[in-house]
Amino acid sequence: MARLGVARRALLLAACAGWAPVPARAAASAVWVAQSDTGAANEEAAGALREVLAPVAEVHVGLWPHVGAGAGDVPPRLVIALGVAALRGALARRGRDAPLERVPILAGLVPSHAVQTEVPPGTPLVGALVLEQPAARYGELIRLAMPQRRRIGVLVGQPPAGWLEALRRWAVRADRQLVLETVGEDGLVPALRRVLESADVLLATPDPMVYTPASLQNILIASYRRRVPVVSYAPAHARAGAVLALAVTPAQAGRQMGEVARAALRGQALPALVAARDFQVMVNDAVARSLDIALPTAAELEATLRQRSGLEGRA
Repeated sequence: MARLGVARRALLLAACAGWAPVPARAAASAVWVAQSDTGAANEEAAGALREVLAPVAEVHVGLWPHVGAGAGDVPPRLVIALGVAALRGALARRGRDAPLERVPILAGLVPSHAVQTEVPPGTPLVGALVLEQPAARYGELIRLAMPQRRRIGVLVGQPPAGWLEALRRWAVRADRQLVLETVGEDGLVPALRRVLESADVLLATPDPMVYTPASLQNILIASYRRRVPVVSYAPAHARAGAVLALAVTPAQAGRQMGEVARAALRGQALPALVAARDFQVMVNDAVARSLDIALPTAAELEATLRQRSGLEGRA
């Protein structure tokens, strides 16, 4: 299972230091899956979770805080929180509900920066499977899809710990140049202008200081006008105008969370932070054509990336 960088793992090692076997009074095989909402992503992830856990656990799925409402004082073996709102609610309820105080929480469908924001240092019995892909996988996607483009631009605000360092290591191995521009006090626009003057592809990173709903459209429009394709970490960005996106699907994340949960039910400690293992490639053919970029198909790119990642046969 691919793990995130050492710095990011260290940030929440204390969050798992207090892990212990679940209470003896806990229901023998109950797992609560708490959803932040009933949107498609939460439903898809919950369905995959239920499929993986059904042979070994009694799975209760519902909106937080209503999931498990009929259990009385009998706590579950494990709480799985889907999304930031469910994670926040699960932590708050555990803090005021004695039967839940020693029940581990596994967060999913969350970015690492949200875990770092929501989980205070030293919080026990918390693990997370985060949405980010390994940085090198994005670099490999660019090299496969657009081998002639060797100057990769990155806008830097507050990227996930270790992510940028991993991208630098990949660039050295792959003989690619990183064009880094920091979004500082003068704001996004000057940094965006500078990076687009030098880079021939822009890699959008899971950086909450740079890529926001308010800034995304400006970044995509400016990049398009300079004929610099954008490669992103979010499917929504590909639909909005990025040429490529690479991301884990909710079902893929749900299956991986289910595997982590099964290990926890067998007595293994929850991982502090673990990256999404699987992925899907999305291609915006219309934008690629308008930029005169001939791309392999999404299926071709995905198959090659899977082979290089040791994930052949996974869907």
